[in-house]
Amino acid sequence: MQFRRCLPLVALLALASCAAPAFHPLVAGHDALRTLVGRAAPAGWASDHFDDGGWARARRVRLERVGDKVFARSRFDAGPRYAGYRTVALLLSAGAFVAYLNGARLDGGAHGSATLSLPRGLLRASGNVLAIEVAPADVGAIRLRPELRPL
Repeated sequence: MQFRRCLPLVALLALASCAAPAFHPLVAGHDALRTLVGRAAPAGWASDHFDDGGWARARRVRLERVGDKVFARSRFDAGPRYAGYRTVALLLSAGAFVAYLNGARLDGGAHGSATLSLPRGLLRASGNVLAIEVAPADVGAIRLRPELRPL
């Protein structure tokens, strides 16, 4: 008798497991970012070997001068499930941007999202760095919440 009461729940769980897989963001909007504001970034800033320890930890920055850019970096592990993915979506609402993954320049985007094609083997299971150069349209407070998702 107990089994019959549980049968609808078991059927519901089985059906839910057949749905499209939910992707975990590789970089989420709440993840820690290292940021630098200025006209130009230091040489090699997009590389996965660059030391960003002196950069501020912030997701919100303030631009005082027209023409300043925001340079942001996030370190992340993709895990074995996502290593080798060839296409990712980058969601960013802070302005026009150019993205780099592990030092390789990817396509950019403008005010929103971009679907980025990755060269084979660029996305690793661990030790990845997403670097983003953002060129906001105005001065003032900029909120950075990049999200990188596998497609």
